[in-house]
Amino acid sequence: MTESEPDDSTRALDRNRGLYRPERLLTLVDGVFAISMTLLALDVRIPDDVPDTSAGFHANVGNLLGRLGVFVAAFVIASRFWLVHHRQMSALEAVDVGLIERTVLFLAAITSLPVATGVLFRFGDVPGAVTLAAVVLAVTAALSARLWWYMSSPRRGLAHIGVDERRRVLVRSLLVVVVYLLAIPVAYAVPPGLAYIAPLVWLVLAAVDPLAARLYGLFGRSR
Repeated sequence: MTESEPDDSTRALDRNRGLYRPERLLTLVDGVFAISMTLLALDVRIPDDVPDTSAGFHANVGNLLGRLGVFVAAFVIASRFWLVHHRQMSALEAVDVGLIERTVLFLAAITSLPVATGVLFRFGDVPGAVTLAAVVLAVTAALSARLWWYMSSPRRGLAHIGVDERRRVLVRSLLVVVVYLLAIPVAYAVPPGLAYIAPLVWLVLAAVDPLAARLYGLFGRSR
């Protein structure tokens, strides 16, 4: 291979159809996730205007622990997005322009996660702040579902995925969107000042996979 020749990782699979190898896109995805997950930790600190004294520390340690809790939750959520995306993209054999566009839009949502986390750091007891964070997460999950539905389409030939698996994953993805949005009514239903407990509803995510499998088994399996 000469210097002017592209290597196998960048050479188009089929230039006429606009199909390319997925490696560079997957590298971009990993890089964006790494940066976004790092930025989540920026606000986990005691404010600069707090005196550098024992009294100042003890007066603000509760707030610091609260911020640390929000960071851990946000990191777990971001990790879940990455794990789901990695699992889905493992079946990818080629990418086209449509998939690239949808992936970039999904990554734009991922980069907004630190913004939503920062809002919760400062205004976690305000229903509007919880609403903003829930909408950001729901939109991100919806874009992930949109990306999956596109890449798993059998007529595009980007990945070999069975019809049952395609539909089952979509059902699971849509349930995730619903779970994130559930925090909004909870934030407004709890007594004033307690909106910060609304995101606890996202613990339901642990039950999404078995629930999606059960729902798909009852209503969605192809015959």
